[in-house]
Amino acid sequence: MKTLYPLLLVALFAACQHSEPATTGAPVAAAPLAVPTSADSLSPTTLAMLRQYDLAPLWANRTDGKAAQSAMEGFYGDTPYRISFYFSRVERDPAQPNLFHVTGLDRYKKVITPFTGTITVRDIVPFTDSMYVDAPDSTARAFTAVSRFVLREDPATRGAGSYAGEALLDFYYDAHHHLDQASALDEDANPTKGSGLLFRGSQVSNKTGHRQPMAFANFYGAVVPQALSKLGLGDRSEEVNPNLARFGWNEAWENDEWWAKSPKPSLSL
Repeated sequence: MKTLYPLLLVALFAACQHSEPATTGAPVAAAPLAVPTSADSLSPTTLAMLRQYDLAPLWANRTDGKAAQSAMEGFYGDTPYRISFYFSRVERDPAQPNLFHVTGLDRYKKVITPFTGTITVRDIVPFTDSMYVDAPDSTARAFTAVSRFVLREDPATRGAGSYAGEALLDFYYDAHHHLDQASALDEDANPTKGSGLLFRGSQVSNKTGHRQPMAFANFYGAVVPQALSKLGLGDRSEEVNPNLARFGWNEAWENDEWWAKSPKPSLSL
């Protein structure tokens, strides 16, 4: 797992699901959410792999060396504010090995919202030679699970909505059938940019139908918008840029287990 870079963050995407965005005119109609792909539509190789290896712990961001899974960080909307996602439970469907049921929490400005949803694997693609995996066993074979996800926030929460888009998981297994998240040596060639776990798509407000872009990953640097790369978001530093502190990136979240705290009840305004 990558060591977190400094929190020098300005984002094109930011978390706004708990304060309704301003809209003009009639609300934009929400597009249908992703429909699970039947296991019958998968290639025999992909289906056999999913039956043999349960990817649920890896989707939950639980890997070797971790006592438990950890949160993922990212960006949402049009203002530079941070959003976090924690998958408290991921289970493989007993009838469809490519379908995973997700329960979790997201956090925006310290407001914690429960959600449920699904991750549906649509294909498994092997790593190329340039993306050779960093694994302890030379027999390791690495792959990317290309998937669709849908996460639906608790509708009782003010500003709640649904997230949907593409989910990518890098994983490997070796001759001893050991399974773990993969880390690509060539981050530029890797779809997850070396983060191992990446979600990218949009959120649709339940109330307005307004759609906002969003992305989060195991390593936030993988989803920093390209337009902001010139600001040096990947530079190493001992301190947080003071201009960014008000956007939620001044907190050291590595040991902040906010998901263990009880969600606050939503306010009716």
